[in-house]
Amino acid sequence: MHGSLGPTELTRRLDLRPASTTALIDRLEAAGHLERVLDPQDRRRVTVRSREESFRTRLAQWEPAVRALDDVARRLSDDEGAVVERYVREVVATLDELGAG
Repeated sequence: MHGSLGPTELTRRLDLRPASTTALIDRLEAAGHLERVLDPQDRRRVTVRSREESFRTRLAQWEPAVRALDDVARRLSDDEGAVVERYVREVVATLDELGAG
C-alpha cells in the first residue's frame, strides 16, 4: 500500500519495537512474501518491499471473497446500504479515537 519502506519507517507505522519489526521482516522474508533491497543511492540503507509473486498469489486468494462481499453489498437497498455505511464509519471513528485504528 505504501510501497517500499525502510525498517525504521515500518517500525513507526506499525507501532512496534525495532526488534519486533526485525523479527517480522525476517519471518516474512523467509516465507517469500517480501525482500530487503539495498538503496542504490545509500548502500547503508535497506528498504523492504513486497515480492510481486507473493502479492499476486495473495490477491488471487482474496479475490473470490472480495467478489462475494461486493455481491452482498450490491443486493442491499439504498437505505440498507446507508445504514451499513454509517455503522462502518462510526466503528472506524471509534477505533481511531481509541488509538486502535
